[in-house]
Amino acid sequence: MERLIDFAYRAHDFCEKYLFDISQLFMRIMIFRVCFYSGLAKIRDWETTLFLFEVEYAIPFIHFEIAAYLATFSELLFPALILIGVTTRLSTIPLLILVIVIEFVLGTINPTYSNISHFMYIALLFAIFVKGAGKLSLDYIIASKVSLFNKRSS
Repeated sequence: MERLIDFAYRAHDFCEKYLFDISQLFMRIMIFRVCFYSGLAKIRDWETTLFLFEVEYAIPFIHFEIAAYLATFSELLFPALILIGVTTRLSTIPLLILVIVIEFVLGTINPTYSNISHFMYIALLFAIFVKGAGKLSLDYIIASKVSLFNKRSS
């Protein structure tokens, strides 16, 4: 029994040391692909994007043109920051708001916009927000350099 417990601890340590950061990277890649390509589609045909935000995606509390610019800007900038791991936790917040608005505001107005995949995106973004980008990110590299610098200057 002691060998089994020891094996479980070693397996846990291995997963924590190597697999967790790889899984964080895959989560960041997935969020990047979904959101960034959505932003690219919006700028490819801006007139259609404005039309959709005016007619289809009409959010009651924000002017359609402002909503179109905000959504497009958010879908292009923040997924790129998340992918490379810079200001990762902060960058998840606008995307979380965007997905929540799509699911719970637009989904309430028009049930065709309610989609189970939105809950997966919310879960991925929330996991990235809570745990950060992991060691395979610029956030980690910068933080380790700063802490190294602080240790040297002490």
